[in-house]
Amino acid sequence: MSETVQSRGTLARVLIWSAVAAATAVFYVLAWHGRPVLDDDSASYLRVAADLSDLRLEQLYARPVGYPLLLAATGSVPEPGLLLLVVQILLHVAAVIVLAETLRRLGLPPLAVAAFAFVALLPPFVEPAGFVLSETLTQLLLIAGVAGLVRFTLDARLASLVLSACAVACVGLVHAAYAAVSLPLAVVTTAVARFARVDTALLRRALVGGLILVGSAGCLLGAVVVHNQARFGYAVLSPVLGFTLSHKTVRFVERLPPEFDDLRPILIRHRDAALVDPEGDHLAYGYIFRAVPDLEAATGLRGPALSARLVRANLALIRLASKEYVDEVLRSLVWYGSPGVTAVGGLGSGLLRAAGRLLRVVVLLSFAGVVVLAAGPCLLLRRGSRAGAPANALAGNEIFSKLLLLCVSLGVIGYSAAVNTLLTAAVFRLRVPVDLLILACIPVGISLFADLRSQLQTIEETVTGTWESQA
Repeated sequence: MSETVQSRGTLARVLIWSAVAAATAVFYVLAWHGRPVLDDDSASYLRVAADLSDLRLEQLYARPVGYPLLLAATGSVPEPGLLLLVVQILLHVAAVIVLAETLRRLGLPPLAVAAFAFVALLPPFVEPAGFVLSETLTQLLLIAGVAGLVRFTLDARLASLVLSACAVACVGLVHAAYAAVSLPLAVVTTAVARFARVDTALLRRALVGGLILVGSAGCLLGAVVVHNQARFGYAVLSPVLGFTLSHKTVRFVERLPPEFDDLRPILIRHRDAALVDPEGDHLAYGYIFRAVPDLEAATGLRGPALSARLVRANLALIRLASKEYVDEVLRSLVWYGSPGVTAVGGLGSGLLRAAGRLLRVVVLLSFAGVVVLAAGPCLLLRRGSRAGAPANALAGNEIFSKLLLLCVSLGVIGYSAAVNTLLTAAVFRLRVPVDLLILACIPVGISLFADLRSQLQTIEETVTGTWESQA
């Protein structure tokens, strides 16, 4: 009887999610006139996709091949159209479903799960699916990696671990910044299991799951690096670091040491031109791409070789001007956490765009609040600071499962913030792949706080009763 009820519940959820996916796709296709929007970075992805038409790259590009493969598969070369837009909207909906079902599995109330899904499907969060950019695909892979690892740790389901390992291994081929995301996933999962003093079997699953994620990502990305070395002569995943690091040194490029005398005048000239460009943003962070033709002519280097030279130049600048570099990192951190919404997310309405920004402010502040809120009682229980607190007070299934998802999500969010602010001029777009994790942390953190508070209250009542009986 229970199996019949469970199967009916599963069928009902499948039908509901199918209807939600269809309605979401139709709504946004109509709102965005059936065509994705091209960003300044879209052309670089389309060039790689065009080269991949015969499934063989003729040169090593700055962009990894993951997203261009999706562009090629959806017939988006030379002009992205309706199919790509629909696929990206459905990728976003899939990410929402994976997280929502994970929240349901962790025992969150249906109303909390529904509220998460509703907000996650509003224009400010679906907005990235309307651009020819890799963020939506990156988001789905990160969420699949997090959810799969959490489910495997809790339930020992092999399918969840396989899903997580595949997603984490592939995300580096879509967005190079996440090539090493398996490391924080593995470390945080094991650390939380030890912190909560769970039983040996669960701790072993956390450790094994993390090691498999690191191993699978290392094997796939290592194979790509070896291939690039064999075919192109460069053992890199994506030769873009030299260009992105140039975003961090734009304000003190004059201080290049003498060994880079051939680069200095070219970089200064293009930086200054970008600063006074009436059509630019007067920040000059993207000046390096304007300078590439002159740099190639002056050095005779192209692509990966030029990027490697720029890496050395930028590292030298960072050593000479470490304080200025830290200033740039802090500035990037502010931009990374800014509540940006474009005209696409505002559906062409200035009022909706402002409302979207307000929603993002509320989400970001709520996220920070619930993380702090849940930390206090969690530490009290762990340290056993109240007399009579059991050593494994955090090891209860519901408390541990919520704590695990919250901490693993925080690990990925922290990794994303660190990598993007240290290596490039991080704008809010670079936060997009972890936005749904930030949103999911809010109901999880609130529910975890309620559980922890109840646990502390129960311990206090037990200890008080013991003292009274002894008296």
